[in-house]
Amino acid sequence: MWSAWSIILLTDIYFIRFGQGYVLSISGPTLLYLAEILKSDVGSVSLAKSGTFFGLLAGGLLVSFVTHKTIGKCNPLYFMAICLGVMALCNLLVPWISFLWVLFLVITLLGVTFGYLDAGLQGVILKIWGPSASRPLIYLYHFTVGVGGFVAPFIAEPFLAMEYGEVGVDPECLRSDSNGVKQSSANQSNYTTTQLATTTFAKKFNPVGWTYIIIGAYFVVATMATIMLACLKADRKSFSSFDQSRAVKVEKRAEEPLCDVIYVFIPVLGYFFCGVGNEILFSSFIYSVSVCSDLRFSISQAAQINSLYWVGFFLGRGLGIFAASYVKPRSISVISIAGTIVMMVLMVTLGQSFHAVSWIVSVGHGFFVGPLYPSGVTWLSQVTNVSGKYMTIFILGGTLGCVVALPLGGLLFQSSPFNVMYLACALSCANALCFAGAIWANKRHKKLRYVNADACLRGTDDET
Repeated sequence: MWSAWSIILLTDIYFIRFGQGYVLSISGPTLLYLAEILKSDVGSVSLAKSGTFFGLLAGGLLVSFVTHKTIGKCNPLYFMAICLGVMALCNLLVPWISFLWVLFLVITLLGVTFGYLDAGLQGVILKIWGPSASRPLIYLYHFTVGVGGFVAPFIAEPFLAMEYGEVGVDPECLRSDSNGVKQSSANQSNYTTTQLATTTFAKKFNPVGWTYIIIGAYFVVATMATIMLACLKADRKSFSSFDQSRAVKVEKRAEEPLCDVIYVFIPVLGYFFCGVGNEILFSSFIYSVSVCSDLRFSISQAAQINSLYWVGFFLGRGLGIFAASYVKPRSISVISIAGTIVMMVLMVTLGQSFHAVSWIVSVGHGFFVGPLYPSGVTWLSQVTNVSGKYMTIFILGGTLGCVVALPLGGLLFQSSPFNVMYLACALSCANALCFAGAIWANKRHKKLRYVNADACLRGTDDET
């Protein structure tokens, strides 16, 4: 029987995760908007957005350090409430930014808070519910990010249509003209007469900026809720309740020395590198690729295909919630990797020739890429205890993948928008090799653990 505290705590965690999904998704539909207000190009904005992932890396490392130093001394929910407040502020600032370097700093800070929360909240779930009972909860945790990602483009669509209308954007989207000025030829007269609010409130405010103000206000509410739960010690009460009732096997395994698990962590890093890099790359660029490539989708169609990706994404993770109790995490990962390879091969071979293929791939790729992250987390949590300092491994691999994939995708977009899809296909194929290496490393790890256990038993027998 779960206590009321555990249910309330989970509700707050999933509420936060929904907002994080919105933040991840909104960067796709508003990519051209950010390039516009900064008077820059897509490649430069994508490079600035890579600050998110440098921040994610720092946030993931920070949560391990803080957890190690403050364990038993301070409630971790207080630190998460601070991160939520900073995240709210960062989103509220985005519409008023007029310099690329300022955007980079704000996005980096946003990434630090995002990374801290991502690793920290998963650590809370793994610690309280243990390696077995946490499996469907981890899938649900990553499912809610898909729900937030699905909602975001629909919220953005009316604001985008209000400012830019329903026409498509020229394939030369936001590239340099002969004078080196970045601009889009579509709605160019509208852009020159309707200036964006980049420096002062006196200038006309671009309604697309409301997409960031909305999520900023959302995180203000999440901050206050988390502070309340921290004051009431909801996490500690939940742990004590499960530990005493034994309704759930809480995480009590000692963390293994790094030298014993490093061979498993290395290919797992590659797994999260390819999986998360692929996820963020596709979700960030499918909108702009649809508008600017030979697909020539309208703004409304691009928003819809972007939302279809998130439909598939949270359907894949939603199915994982139920499958996690019956199917091994390793099997789910293998099926998901195979599915992403098939989808991306279809996209690069037939996507531009047949529009129907692009729509199918968008939802199909989202469906198969969705379970990759949670299945990796649950698989690794069965291999070893990752609820403490090793929780950074998920953030580290994913962040490195995004730091490489997003700016590289921006450069490929500048040469030809559809080239981004070839990069996504390559990441899908590379992920298969990484997970095969992780499975082999785990078998090696098990053998070493059995050898060490036998040696300890023989030593004990000799002493007796």
